[in-house]
Amino acid sequence: MPTIHLALTATTAVALALTLAVGLLTLARDRSPQPWLDRIILADLAVGALAALTGLALVLTGDRPRDTLHLIYGVIVLAVVPSTRYMARAGRWRRRAGWISVGALVGLVLVSRLAMTG
Repeated sequence: MPTIHLALTATTAVALALTLAVGLLTLARDRSPQPWLDRIILADLAVGALAALTGLALVLTGDRPRDTLHLIYGVIVLAVVPSTRYMARAGRWRRRAGWISVGALVGLVLVSRLAMTG
């Protein structure tokens, strides 16, 4: 089970990197990335949720992380990209792309912190 959790966490990092790339590309081109951007955000959520569920299964079986912050970071990673997408809902695509890029970058930083506290 730890191997599955680690693989899903790495996949979450890849999905966040892809979200960051699409956000930055949208910033540079100022063109609507729809429907790809929302699909990538859903992929972030799906893979992140699977990683969180396997982590929860590990905790329930007694394999706790070294640091309790690991659990908090895991919750925040799930919320950061949808939150930034929501914050920029009324703006133009360039503004939305900026917020989503910031959210993806924060998510990547948090996933790296997860690796340090796991």
